[in-house]
Amino acid sequence: MEEWDRARRVRRPSQFLTFDIQDKKRFLRQLAFELSSKTAASFFPTDLVSEVFEKISSGFEGIEGEDMRELFRELETHTGLFLYAGHGYEFQHKTMQEFLFALHLYEFPVVPTDERFLLSHPNELALTVSFNDNPTMYLAYLVMERFEWSFYDEDFIAVFLDRLILEEVKFRIHPYLGICAIKIYEGIRGYNARGKRSPKELLAHFYRLLELDNAIGRSLAQLQNSYEIEGFDAKKKSIRLRWHRPVDSALNYREPKELNAPWDFIGYLAPDGVGSLNRLSDD
Repeated sequence: MEEWDRARRVRRPSQFLTFDIQDKKRFLRQLAFELSSKTAASFFPTDLVSEVFEKISSGFEGIEGEDMRELFRELETHTGLFLYAGHGYEFQHKTMQEFLFALHLYEFPVVPTDERFLLSHPNELALTVSFNDNPTMYLAYLVMERFEWSFYDEDFIAVFLDRLILEEVKFRIHPYLGICAIKIYEGIRGYNARGKRSPKELLAHFYRLLELDNAIGRSLAQLQNSYEIEGFDAKKKSIRLRWHRPVDSALNYREPKELNAPWDFIGYLAPDGVGSLNRLSDD
């Protein structure tokens, strides 16, 4: 709407003198984040919106608690993104709500540690990865520093991977991306052994991501610079990789001391150049 106004030289004066277009954007991002953190719904009762408004309005000069209805009326007129709907409010579309939430999360200096909070927002986390200038490092931080076993539950991981695919995230080649690939694969195989959907069905989501970006396969090949091939576990059908030097000592991420790369996973990536790992196929 801002571009539409600029092209047609339309001015939308605000009755709140210090509440400019940048403030409106910041307010909407924070509003989406706070509301979505309290409920998974897309419709927000007036009482809940009022509670959130009281919390965030203090961060904006010239906005008081009693200004809520007038301010929301102005936001609806000027942006069309947050709308009054009977006994409450809603964003123009669920996708816009997720987008604004992710933009606010992206501005955080660190990723939140609350596991329940993160598990509740797979779409928004995937969007935050896509917004990052270096999505590989952001994904690596999530997988290596935040994702515990619960993140490989079918209700989270399938949504998270599918949103990465939808956003067409372009990853950069880095060994950490290879580590992410192995950990996600093993997480799906391990956690969902007794899930409603089979690991094979869930892995199909991951394979689609691999097909879209060969940076993952090339990143896997780079692991041999920091991990030594220790052997092949016939029972687990995996290649054991042992850490022997830091991948990136500057970042100080929790680099696994041992990786069990599934043999069929390596075989799937072999055409993209896994290099010396292929020699195990002759053992």
